[in-house]
Amino acid sequence: MKNTQYFAGIIQELNGVLEEKYRKIHAWSQEEFLDYIQTYAGPLGRMKKLTPQELKEYGVVVGLDGSVNRLGGAYPHYVELYRGLAMSTQGHSSSVEEIYTPLLEEKMDQEEDQDQKDQDDRKRRLAEIEMKTAIQYMKTQPVDYLMMDGGLIRYRMYSNLWEEFTQTALERDVVTFGVIKDIKTAILGQGDQTQGLYDREILFGQLKAGDVIYIDDKKNKKVPSGLTSAFLKSSKEIQVVGLDLLKEQEGQMEKVCNLVYTLTPEGGRGVPLWIDIVDHEVKITDQEMEALFESYMDRDLFHRLFVSERDLRRL
Repeated sequence: MKNTQYFAGIIQELNGVLEEKYRKIHAWSQEEFLDYIQTYAGPLGRMKKLTPQELKEYGVVVGLDGSVNRLGGAYPHYVELYRGLAMSTQGHSSSVEEIYTPLLEEKMDQEEDQDQKDQDDRKRRLAEIEMKTAIQYMKTQPVDYLMMDGGLIRYRMYSNLWEEFTQTALERDVVTFGVIKDIKTAILGQGDQTQGLYDREILFGQLKAGDVIYIDDKKNKKVPSGLTSAFLKSSKEIQVVGLDLLKEQEGQMEKVCNLVYTLTPEGGRGVPLWIDIVDHEVKITDQEMEALFESYMDRDLFHRLFVSERDLRRL
């Protein structure tokens, strides 16, 4: 049996350090918390659950997500499959699929930090395929509200199609927003008692289901990127979720928050069930990857290029 006694001691020590770090915000009264929110983030509001008729008046709601899976070993002997999927709650769908391997690049000079470069390139390709999927859907299918899995800021950072995407959404009057499961912002960590803390840490357990914080544009670092934002407590889940909306559509913020609140199960993870459904449908599993390459690629070629030493041990 492994001796874990040493770890027990250092974990207890870590627990004490963290308790001291968050002691001040844990001691806040509800009134102190609300005052702090108003000062450092923005006004607190309440969302409402839409009636079936009100939800129907929203028109066509579409969820969009992307997926990537990789097969192989170290650079350049791997291959990646990408898929973007847009699905409406009325049953229409559209997808874009792509394949990538460094073996097809004209220049394959391995860089010093190749792993980091691979990760950055993967983010760019995934953002690009999700943008292609969104643009394709908006141009070919009816859609009133486009709901993305994750923040919108990453598309502006990683995709060359961001301008075309936003232009298409605005021209076709498609209200476009992203729902963020794991917020990483630090808008609230500006006070004397909260320096260095992240928003998820400060908001943990503080809001009631149905609460929403509309982030003041002066406090929001995403505004220069053309976005406006909010924090939502859309279920009984103790954590909050984030929401990004195109700045040009900020007048729709309250309606979008009510839509997210309505589509989110009360006992769920805080995100609309439809996002989880699209996430499940778009996912490329390991089994799918292996079955596709075993069926459609020459076996010798497949093993020569894309089967790593670790794969051989598993096989």
